[in-house]
Amino acid sequence: MPATAKELIDKRAKAITSARAILDKAEAEKRANTAEENVEYDKWVKEAEECRSGLDALEKRTALESAEQELAEQRKKLEGEGRSNPPPAGQVGGKPGDVRDKQVRAAFRSWMRDPGGLNTEQRGLLAGSDASGGLLVMPLEMMGGMIEAIRHNLWIYNSATVIQLPTAESVGMLTEASTMDDATWHDEIQAVAETDAPTFGRREMTPKLSKKLVKISTKLIRQATVSVENYLIERLARVFAVTEEKAFLTGTGVGRPLGVFTLSDHGLPTDRDVSTGNTATAVTPDGLLNAKYALYESARASANWTFHRLVLAEIYKLKDGDGKYLWQPSLTEGAPDRLLGLPVRESEYAPSTMTASQYVGVLANWRDYAIVERSQVRIQRLTELFSLTGQVGFIAEREVDGGPVRKESFVRVKLGS
Repeated sequence: MPATAKELIDKRAKAITSARAILDKAEAEKRANTAEENVEYDKWVKEAEECRSGLDALEKRTALESAEQELAEQRKKLEGEGRSNPPPAGQVGGKPGDVRDKQVRAAFRSWMRDPGGLNTEQRGLLAGSDASGGLLVMPLEMMGGMIEAIRHNLWIYNSATVIQLPTAESVGMLTEASTMDDATWHDEIQAVAETDAPTFGRREMTPKLSKKLVKISTKLIRQATVSVENYLIERLARVFAVTEEKAFLTGTGVGRPLGVFTLSDHGLPTDRDVSTGNTATAVTPDGLLNAKYALYESARASANWTFHRLVLAEIYKLKDGDGKYLWQPSLTEGAPDRLLGLPVRESEYAPSTMTASQYVGVLANWRDYAIVERSQVRIQRLTELFSLTGQVGFIAEREVDGGPVRKESFVRVKLGS
């Protein structure tokens, strides 16, 4: 039976306490950890990380179940009202829950199982696409479910500014290069002095195409008890979330989003790097404090840290001048851990090389990271290509762009030279 949230929290608290006891004992005796102590410490840290992963998985599952229930209630309400609106121009299906969208979903499911089995009416519902095996636009409700699943798999979506782009090719995002001077105090009849206007840059954001091939056995597809669409959406959501998380962190901006760890005049230049206080091989308490206060209070209030697990493993050991640990684990379900009072996020795709002049983390107010996504998801069915192995291939296409739009909302943590 899977562990409950309380069980995972209690187990994590015990693991953290045990790991810290090893560090505190060595520190009190003014010596380094022994080899045996290092093995024991790593064991407790690994257990704490596994509990944290388990809590994250529980949170995502709960959020998805809540979203699915809400969607089902909306669908039931719309079907009860008998709504049957025509689809918008260029879109397959009507609004989620409409009678037409329900018919399109049924046709789409039939196409996934057997494209040759579509009747004339079903082919008409999928007009504008190649129903014999070409690209089909996923019905609205299924697209909504997949995009919602991607967002639950990737926490950045919950903090960033997300812009839907249904038809336009791109959107121009203003980036603030300089700000206006302060207002000045004046006598009633004193002339107002001229001041330089703020200067803005502009970054054209065009959703970039990403694709993923998923192969499903023909036996699984034939089983009427298995929901092929749910299986496909679940797998695609996970892989697109990983792809986009990598890009939002380390993407080059060429053919993919621009990441926060990528040095760029169009995103974050060198003046957003803070290395003062850090050594060439380690993050220090002073270095983290310098990074925290490199953000204005208005941006800092909603900012969070992002580190790789290997970097966090070193940060776990850091103490302030009063001997208190800088990193404080969360012992409440749904609440993040904190570092210097600010939430901490872990990403497997953040930098982890602890060598001179390398980035090792970022403190970011993700509200000033813009994500532009195309609302359509397209599916292509490959019927014959994998027939020798008893499989059918499905290629999904999704278009997304992203990048920082206000550099003052980001600070990259960098090691010393």
